[in-house]
Amino acid sequence: MSWSGSLVPRVGLCRTVYAGALLAAMSFASLPALANGGDFFAEMQAHFEFNPEVGPQFFGFIRDENGRVVPNAVVSATIHPSGSGMIVHADVLGHYRIPGFSKHIDPATVEISCSKPGYRQVAAHRRVRTGDPNTPIETTCMLAPDTDLSS
Repeated sequence: MSWSGSLVPRVGLCRTVYAGALLAAMSFASLPALANGGDFFAEMQAHFEFNPEVGPQFFGFIRDENGRVVPNAVVSATIHPSGSGMIVHADVLGHYRIPGFSKHIDPATVEISCSKPGYRQVAAHRRVRTGDPNTPIETTCMLAPDTDLSS
């Protein structure tokens, strides 16, 4: 039996081309998410709406000591000395975003911390871009596995 002139080879070629195009599109679409640790200020500022009554917004990533994403962690923003603040959850990529507080709140008094069952926070690295006081503030939280799970 001969396959010449049949659709079988074309179907195989179409599947290969389709799979390659789909892989390329998915790879291209995920580049911003995979670029964690790069300079996100310009990209993030484009996603944050400017409101003259609100101070800078906060965003960042939750990682472990090896730089791997820690998904679905709880992120707390606490204003000192009042202790007021808000809590958000990181997404599956370990990314979080906190809307800005009142423009009368000094961003230096806002502490960002993170937690997740089975982990403990070991560091929080803040990156502030100077110049524009409304530029979002990036804080990356670092978690480590909690070896003392008895508490």
